[in-house]
Amino acid sequence: MTSQLLWTPSEKRKNNSRLVAFADWLKERNLHDWQGDYLRLWQWSVDEKQAFWSSLWDWHEVIGDKSGPVMARLSDGPQAMMQTRFFPDAHVNFAENLLRGYDQPDIGALAAISSHHENGTIDRMTRAELADKAMCMAGWLKAQGVQKGDRVAAYIPNIAEAVITMLASSAIGAVYSSCSPDFGFGGVRDRFGQIEPKVFISCDGYVYAGKRLSISEKAEQIADRLPGLNRHFEFEF
Repeated sequence: MTSQLLWTPSEKRKNNSRLVAFADWLKERNLHDWQGDYLRLWQWSVDEKQAFWSSLWDWHEVIGDKSGPVMARLSDGPQAMMQTRFFPDAHVNFAENLLRGYDQPDIGALAAISSHHENGTIDRMTRAELADKAMCMAGWLKAQGVQKGDRVAAYIPNIAEAVITMLASSAIGAVYSSCSPDFGFGGVRDRFGQIEPKVFISCDGYVYAGKRLSISEKAEQIADRLPGLNRHFEFEF
């Protein structure tokens, strides 16, 4: 039985790929000359792991501090890669990287979120609008006493507010956790109770199959059973 090649990209498509862009970037900086050979590039990435991952960080222009070794192996042998820690001493902020360029007109005007609701309405938000809301939310969280390492829990649907709260938490170094409002009382209490959030955010209800369901009472009961909680905030949805 012989294998059959089902598809191969055109030369134009290959030359416009991100892989070729990365390989050319390496060559321009005298880091590696792949000579147009993918296997040669792959072999370099295997033989020079530290250089490869460090270059990938730089090529993507990750905002942060690499610090120390790019890779730290915890053991040798066949399973070494599975146990390797990548950028173990690095410091990055997810929100800072995700929202980069929001203050530049051409980037800030780009669509960031498009929320399609069950009733047919669609809410859209640009990158600039998303950044503004996330930073405002981050300021509010700090005013509630949230600091780096604290937890923020959200009992809300998969809507723009969930993304805003996640980015706001990340911006100040807090840990974000969420679950859907159709989760039962016990499941939500167990999930959030073990992380002891400092702030608990919930919506007043959600819509399912055309019917509006309230969760206000359930959210209040959950909040009462969260140890160390500073603030429970509910918003209308």
